[in-house]
Amino acid sequence: SANNTVEIASSLATLFGGSYYYLAAPLFAPSEPYRSMILEEASVQDVLGKARQADLALLTVGDLSDRSLMLELGLVNSEDARSLRAAGAVGDLLGRWLDRDGIEVNHPLNRRAISLDPDDLRQIKKVVLVSGGPYKAEIIRAVLLRNVVHELVIDESAALELLAQEH
Repeated sequence: SANNTVEIASSLATLFGGSYYYLAAPLFAPSEPYRSMILEEASVQDVLGKARQADLALLTVGDLSDRSLMLELGLVNSEDARSLRAAGAVGDLLGRWLDRDGIEVNHPLNRRAISLDPDDLRQIKKVVLVSGGPYKAEIIRAVLLRNVVHELVIDESAALELLAQEH
């Protein structure tokens, strides 16, 4: 399925002759103490360490529109979506919710996220952001403002919306 991240990673690794590693953890821990426990696990530290040393990071972003995959899959409930919007979030990168300026918002989900810190992307040789749709323009812009992306692959509708935001 298009939403099976392990299948996608496996296919890309096979296609390009690379390796992939699975982070056996939820995107959001049920609590901050539980997140800390997960991050202390040797296997989690190992995978996140390998991610920090990657030659290439191929990323996408999530939005907070009605089309949001996080909402559709139940990773974020409607109450969290409302409180994220109220905190100024426009979308996520690596499960970290950012405002329109690319700064993490003060929200419990950010303190429960199990992923690389977006600033860890600075250690990776090439970071490519791939996304599309006009509803993703705000979060694409926010991520670009963090200055961690080397290459951007978007569709025409996202590009036009990004240009419109600049005026």
